[in-house]
Amino acid sequence: MVDNIISTENQFVIGNEIVYKLEGVTGFSLKDDGALFGCSMTVTDQAGKTILEYKDLFADKTEGYTKADASFLNFTLAIGSPMITGGTYTWKLYLWDKRGKGEITATMPFNVVEPEDMIGISTSNIGLTPTKVFVASNGSLKSTDVKIGQKLTMFFDNINGFEFMPDSSVVIGASMVVIDNNRINALEYSDVFQNNPVMSREKAKSVSLFLIVGDPMKAGKNYLWKIRVWDKNNQHAVESFISLKVME
Repeated sequence: MVDNIISTENQFVIGNEIVYKLEGVTGFSLKDDGALFGCSMTVTDQAGKTILEYKDLFADKTEGYTKADASFLNFTLAIGSPMITGGTYTWKLYLWDKRGKGEITATMPFNVVEPEDMIGISTSNIGLTPTKVFVASNGSLKSTDVKIGQKLTMFFDNINGFEFMPDSSVVIGASMVVIDNNRINALEYSDVFQNNPVMSREKAKSVSLFLIVGDPMKAGKNYLWKIRVWDKNNQHAVESFISLKVME
């Protein structure tokens, strides 16, 4: 599944979340009707180098799970750093029974492809210049018609123009507003990074903020979604906005 939509694709953009689901799992060695298992997760690049590794996602679950809970398992992979656009990767899951010999191995190759702005985002650069601005929701967003509950993530990719601190970090701010037809702010976040404004050089290059369409946004209404990212050391900024229609 990709962003809760069943998919057979193996090409994704930065910001996608892939969900691997196991349903109706049986065969665990049970104790007091409970199952105890582990699962490792790795992502390797085209050269076979491991770029992400979790040796046991259930290491803290020493009491295990009920038989019913163990029969339905979800594993999520967020497409993002250190994965890069244009890269080819392999996602591998290895599930094993800690009380028995049962195991499951799942392997999926995938590509991270170039995102596209398919909805006509308007962007103003005031000293900060991203290579690309795009919105992802199960891939690059293809329409400004959105639904209640839909998650939209706006990405500012490969931003240039930051003033770096001596340790190469950046002090960053970002605001987000959603404005209705009466020019009233339905949602407003003055600085989403207020409590954690310092980022590494690499992390600051690609900044993303997400919006989950919902209350106080209403079906059948139009809204303007606007995000501004700025450097607190020199006030350089980039601002992007897009009009959205919440469908009935």
